[in-house]
Amino acid sequence: MTRFSPIMLDNFPRNFCYTPRWMPRKIRELIRDLETAGFVNRGGKGDHRNFVHPKVTKPITISGKLGKDAKHYQEKAVQMAIEESKR
Repeated sequence: MTRFSPIMLDNFPRNFCYTPRWMPRKIRELIRDLETAGFVNRGGKGDHRNFVHPKVTKPITISGKLGKDAKHYQEKAVQMAIEESKR
């Protein structure tokens, strides 16, 4: 088994895969989280997307194709923006 392969667990259904926490999330997952929290995509150039929310002061820019791994700073920015939108 390689370092980045999912781990199959015996206690779960056959099609369930546990992905360890150190695996980076995908861009599409960050976008889904933002849209679920009420952010609106205001567009952008190329692979850049700008998300705004009435309660958040700065727009959040997410760059990259949907299937690519998110960078650690992108995950942190999304998490902080969602926390700010809940205040």
